[in-house]
Amino acid sequence: MAGLCAAIALLILAIVIGSPLAVLRIDRERQQVQHNVVRQYVANGTRLMDNGDLFAALLWYTEALRLDAGDARREEPHRIRIASVLRQCPRLLNVFTHGTILYHTRFSPDGDRVVTASDDHTARVWYVGSGRQLLELPHDGEVYDASYSRDGSRIVTSSHDSTARIWDSQTGALLQTLRHDDKVWRSCFSPDGRLVATACNDGTARLWDTATGKQVGEPLRHDGRVEGVVFSPDGRFLGTAAASYPDTSTASVWEAAIGQRRFQFALECENVSFSPDSQRFLTTDGSNLRVWEVRSMKEASFSPLGLDGGDISCSRFSPDGTVIVGGGAGFKARVWDASSGKPAFSEAIHHDGMIFDAHVSPDGRSFVTA
Repeated sequence: MAGLCAAIALLILAIVIGSPLAVLRIDRERQQVQHNVVRQYVANGTRLMDNGDLFAALLWYTEALRLDAGDARREEPHRIRIASVLRQCPRLLNVFTHGTILYHTRFSPDGDRVVTASDDHTARVWYVGSGRQLLELPHDGEVYDASYSRDGSRIVTSSHDSTARIWDSQTGALLQTLRHDDKVWRSCFSPDGRLVATACNDGTARLWDTATGKQVGEPLRHDGRVEGVVFSPDGRFLGTAAASYPDTSTASVWEAAIGQRRFQFALECENVSFSPDSQRFLTTDGSNLRVWEVRSMKEASFSPLGLDGGDISCSRFSPDGTVIVGGGAGFKARVWDASSGKPAFSEAIHHDGMIFDAHVSPDGRSFVTA
């Protein structure tokens, strides 16, 4: 009996001593597994960083931080990695709002100001940094478009009231009123500032002398309403986009000096825009953004670029020509590398409504959407 009691006592002692050791062993194994998972998460994030996929890298780095939460020594390198990624990611600088819909927005050439066009019958000018409103440019109808002259001294606006108007960008004084027979969708200055081109609902694009407000030459006629117009940076070409519902829309490129059409592409094209060196231009059809070579008038090898979720309604090269920004009806905007067509970010930038316009700042560090 005494021997049995001694055996039971030894068993109980072994359990009492062995249980904490087993718990410690299990805890060490758990920690080792967690550390291995954290290392894998960090490795995934670093690989994505090296590939330029900043937002996806953040997901892995923040999950690694969550697993190591509570251990200050292990948290520190995660926080350093996350801070490094955030410094390279785009961030929201300001929000400008008026009316119900913002149709268009554009940076001033020096990047200090933004002009917006709205359904509240005004275009407005804002400081980028503070968000303070500087000017209000009134029309008698919705304002669809507003843009600066190359030297930044003037702004031209386009409106449902059948006019385009030229304004002093510093004082807001009205300089010229360009009258049309129907609503004006878009307008822009020529690179030398001597002309304005307008896109009208009556199926014409027109050129105007900015000093006198008089029309120059004959209208450039299309088969449907003209929704877009833009000069090439060298002033040689004029790009137009015209809609002939319900069938097709047409992008055209014209010799500006003589009004001769050099290019035409009919497939739901909604806008045309040129690269800064005038060697390429963009068209959109549905969810496709197409890149064309001016010299051959043929599509680039990596074209078309895609934006899931809806039609692309706006596209533009950055001022230095290195990236392309586009957005549209799918509530998304995206930035692509202009030389390869690869997306700059893994995820598109999401909005709560349709994107009517997108533009990259002069220094290339930020972009604005409306």
